[in-house]
Amino acid sequence: MPDAPDPMRREVRLWGVPTGLCLDARGDLGMHASAVEVDGRALVFVAPGRFGKTTLAAAFHADGHRILAEDMTCVTLTPEPSVLPGPAVLRLRPDVYERLDVADTTVLDRDDERIHLGIDDARRGDGRPVPLAAIVVLRRGTPDIQLYRVLAERFLPEVAAVAWLLPGESDRLRTFDRCVSLVSQVPLWLLDRPLTFDELKAVIDQLIDRCLA
Repeated sequence: MPDAPDPMRREVRLWGVPTGLCLDARGDLGMHASAVEVDGRALVFVAPGRFGKTTLAAAFHADGHRILAEDMTCVTLTPEPSVLPGPAVLRLRPDVYERLDVADTTVLDRDDERIHLGIDDARRGDGRPVPLAAIVVLRRGTPDIQLYRVLAERFLPEVAAVAWLLPGESDRLRTFDRCVSLVSQVPLWLLDRPLTFDELKAVIDQLIDRCLA
């Protein structure tokens, strides 16, 4: 770890390669994904970069729910798939920060690309694992909101593509096996939606009503 006087940046960096190595050694799975908690259950949002994972997590926060992770999600597979809460930070593009009401946060830092927010203590929750209710694969974009269950074997590559990987062949096989275990236990959904701020509330409502039904 590089020496960093800023505790926020140090914590975020720890929630990268060092945490990924520890997770792999424990038998857990790190994923490039965001995650939120709704009524004691977690939703994980999987997609490549710039598909709206962090914006969707921030919208859940604005709707009164808890952010578990905004970039790297840590999943433990036993005794049941659960999300391990990460640092209580949120990094938003300036345009997203201006459009969303991210109350109960404090601006910690700014750079050319992101505004770094710390989530207030009252909204952080604790570090206990949160049972994983659904994995949602994000696509973009369609004129209407489309949300439906998909076959795990068909969209397993989408999940495996965002898994935290070590470079060795045996490491990749081990991580793939964990992805198979995960999607065999947790429902997989596909979400296509308009990429507009006005539709975020409707997207959240559908995700809660259907994925957590």
